[in-house]
Amino acid sequence: EDWDFDIPSFHSLSTPTIRGLYALLDRVEELESSTLILQTCSVLVARMGMTLGAEAANAVVLPLLQIWELAGDKNVLRKYVLTILTNVSAAVSAEEVTLLYPVVQPMLDLSTGGGNAHVYLTDDALRLWLALMRVAPEYNEGFHLLFPKISNIVVNMDWEHLKVCMLILESYIFVGGQTFWSQYAGELSKMYLSLVGNVKAKAATYIMLSVDALMRKFPLEGSQMLLEGGVYKSILKCCKDVISDAKEREPDIILVQWISVIGRGLIANRNAVAHGLFVTNASTYVCSPKEFLGLMLEKFDSTGYGWGKTGQIRRRVWACALASLLPGADGPVGGVAWEGTWDNLMLKNLDQVINVFVDVLTEDAAAAAAGSEGEQFYDSEEETLIGGAEEYEKKLRTEIANDPVVTVNLKAFVKSRIDGCA
Repeated sequence: EDWDFDIPSFHSLSTPTIRGLYALLDRVEELESSTLILQTCSVLVARMGMTLGAEAANAVVLPLLQIWELAGDKNVLRKYVLTILTNVSAAVSAEEVTLLYPVVQPMLDLSTGGGNAHVYLTDDALRLWLALMRVAPEYNEGFHLLFPKISNIVVNMDWEHLKVCMLILESYIFVGGQTFWSQYAGELSKMYLSLVGNVKAKAATYIMLSVDALMRKFPLEGSQMLLEGGVYKSILKCCKDVISDAKEREPDIILVQWISVIGRGLIANRNAVAHGLFVTNASTYVCSPKEFLGLMLEKFDSTGYGWGKTGQIRRRVWACALASLLPGADGPVGGVAWEGTWDNLMLKNLDQVINVFVDVLTEDAAAAAAGSEGEQFYDSEEETLIGGAEEYEKKLRTEIANDPVVTVNLKAFVKSRIDGCA
């Protein structure tokens, strides 16, 4: 691990060095020696990075399955096999990564299966899983079939690994698209229901990465799933706790994120969400429309000023959601049974709602004048994990660029909704 290590000078030696290390591994008997050899191999691959080359990458990967099988219950050796594969995934092209799948997928299956025998491997297995999903050029059936492992980890409240599981889920939504959604919508509903209101603020931030990805990709289907699965009701309970000043209430930044999820649902599926979310029976509210609207107007200034594009998108969500709630030609919000409820509320608070529109449109105009309108990024609190960061960013930029909240002509949409009030 000499920081004066000269990569170009070592390039021609990388393949014979790797083969020599594996030859030495066959001859040693002590666990400590075997561990040091695999650790050296892992460091070598990491330091070579994208300069590793196909020949050296093949030399690294080919013996690993046999090493894994021979390691048996020596999980310290298996741990380094997973680490080496993670480093290899960052050192080869996205197309070459697919060649790793037959080797990697059985290892991930075993390492995330639960039980004390393999718990030591879970963290490294999930990091490898994330690295591979982030650089995946297309969706893969083997990874599709493995997803219930991630769901089980979350639903069983193994929250030690919640962050990486949510990042893996985000990549599944990016890459898996409709194929993933069609089979696992029910699993997602259970996962989110087990999490909302039960995790700390930082963990909720990572949950929001996957929820944002879901609602960008499937706004209508996603809002229906969150509504029917009871997830929206749990989110609304968090909002009610703030209104009633509960001791364990959510911090403002998390509250803003949860309200944004409801906001996306109102944009995509206004009547179903407005009718189904705010009433549990004919007269009992989890959180009344008046309370929810008041909370939105009160917390608008907490939606992320200074957060760059993330805050700008979030404020557009709130503006679009408020515009959707205005009375118009499309009938009363929530359907006939709710006629007058939202209309009267919105008109009574129209001055504050208009202020939100003006603020967001002014910000959009300033961003366009500064030439940053097309800049798409997500400055989350994510800490960089090994592998796939560049490919992940490309996919994320594409997803955000296609976000309906980003692509909508907000000025025209707001104008049409205000005209409908006349």
